[in-house]
Amino acid sequence: MSTPLAADTPPGASPGLARPQRISRGLLGLLSAAFLLRLGLSCVSWGSNDARLWERFAELLDQHGLANLYRYQTQPPFNHPPLSAGLGWLLGRASTATGLWFPFLWRLPQIAAEGLVVGILWRRWGGSQGPPLAAIAAAWSVCGIWVSAYHGNTDCLCSALCLLSLYLLESRDDPGGCLRAGLVLGLAINVKLIPALLVPVFVVRCRSSRELGLLLLGLGLCSLPFGYGLWLAGADFVRNVFRYAPLADQWGVAGLIRTVSGASPGTQQALLSTYAAAGRGIVILSALLAAASGWRRRAVSNDGYRLAAWVICAFLVFSPGFGVQYLAYLGPLLLAYRPRSGAVYCTGAGVFLTVVYLSYRVRWFPLTSSHSSRMGAVPTLSGLALWVGMAWWLGRGALDALRGVAPPTSPQAAQ
Repeated sequence: MSTPLAADTPPGASPGLARPQRISRGLLGLLSAAFLLRLGLSCVSWGSNDARLWERFAELLDQHGLANLYRYQTQPPFNHPPLSAGLGWLLGRASTATGLWFPFLWRLPQIAAEGLVVGILWRRWGGSQGPPLAAIAAAWSVCGIWVSAYHGNTDCLCSALCLLSLYLLESRDDPGGCLRAGLVLGLAINVKLIPALLVPVFVVRCRSSRELGLLLLGLGLCSLPFGYGLWLAGADFVRNVFRYAPLADQWGVAGLIRTVSGASPGTQQALLSTYAAAGRGIVILSALLAAASGWRRRAVSNDGYRLAAWVICAFLVFSPGFGVQYLAYLGPLLLAYRPRSGAVYCTGAGVFLTVVYLSYRVRWFPLTSSHSSRMGAVPTLSGLALWVGMAWWLGRGALDALRGVAPPTSPQAAQ
């Protein structure tokens, strides 16, 4: 029996290289309305805790400099790479100069990144027959709308760069495409570290040593800002950026330990500490196993989308730390791999986010939520349903890989 996440199949051809169909006025209006909705939500909302944190980070950076921003023991600490800090500083200055809300300005790049995702998906699937489901699903993704236009962090920008780098890699017609893909993936890692999990997938998708060298060159050039951060703040930079561990709250394995283990508080804490130590290793091992499973299929067009979606899904399922905004990473990759599965995921994740943000709401105007306590019963149950679906899809893919079952390549089943 197939599950909603596994009901459709990826194409073996390369629809991303096909000439996109012309967009009709009605479809253009439909896509535009989705972004007007994002702008409207951003205008009437302050966002989550992250929006306020980034405003504070921008103020501290402007007043005391980047080195001190890493050294200050804020709660939580500033755990982002230097380029993200620069973006926050720039938009903080723009807020001061224009008098516009910082959260509104801060979310504009995230909304623009969502537009980039729609454009990439249109290019990837525009040559297929039928309506461009992936582009429409991305534009109207409830998950994407909440995270880009409300939450107030950099995850939508980061996920869009991940998709762009993968598109450049999979649609390349010369080795230089690997250099461009490496540069864009490196830029994504400069926004947040999560895309570093995709590096093994990119490595196995290279067809020659020259392509691999160009990919690594692009990644190496983008590592320079990290060297600057290390030179500037030393151990404080390493502690904040590389050792930061967000709380899992009621999500995933840690959530199961808290809610269904039935253990005493002391035993629960011991189990949580054990999993916190092991969880990162499990996530990294999952990324390596995904890349290894794709090695024998490295000549298959567009298989990188499948591998990347699998890696990010494994991150969301097994990570010992979790932020609800992390859900924004999987949607674009799933839509690039299997549009119907991606649409199902974006809807399910959007329902969960709606429940979470409204559960933590502290005022209606401007709409604001404060994540100051553990999730209640309703968010926990909706999150559990989403997590179980993701774990099922992940497990099914892993079992198919172990049995040597290749993913089907029927182009007709993808849309």
